[in-house]
Amino acid sequence: MAKHNSKGATANNRSAYKRSFSGIPRWVMETGDYKRLSGNAVKLLVELGYQNRGNNNGDLTIAWHVLKDRGWNSRTTIENARDELLEADLILRTREGRFLNPGGVCALYAIRWLPLCDSTKFSTDDIPKGKRRPRND
Repeated sequence: MAKHNSKGATANNRSAYKRSFSGIPRWVMETGDYKRLSGNAVKLLVELGYQNRGNNNGDLTIAWHVLKDRGWNSRTTIENARDELLEADLILRTREGRFLNPGGVCALYAIRWLPLCDSTKFSTDDIPKGKRRPRND
C-alpha cells in the first residue's frame, strides 16, 4: 500500500495539489484593462483569487493583517494596487470598511468575472445593478 503525505498525496503523485486552483481566465488577461495593470495590482488580483474558494466571492479581503503574512510590506502599495483594480473594473467593493473601536469591519471585495456569492456580510442592494452580474467582455 502506498504511503500518503499529510496532504493526501503519494510520493510520486501530486494529486493533492490539484484540489484547489486559482487562475485568471485568458479572456481577462487579453483585455486592455488587465494589460495596463502594474505588477503589484496583478499580484493583489492573484491574492484575491487565492482567497476565493468558489463560495465566497464578495467576501474577499485585502486587510493589512492578512496580506502582511503573505509577503506584502506596505499598506500604501496595497492601497494603490486596490485602486488600480477598482479602476480597471476587475474587482468590486462589496462592503465599505468601518474603523470603529469596537465593532470595526474591513472592506470586502469580489472578483468581477465570477458571480457574487450570497453572504450575510454584505448586501447586494448596496451594489449598483450593473455590477451585480459577472463581467464577461
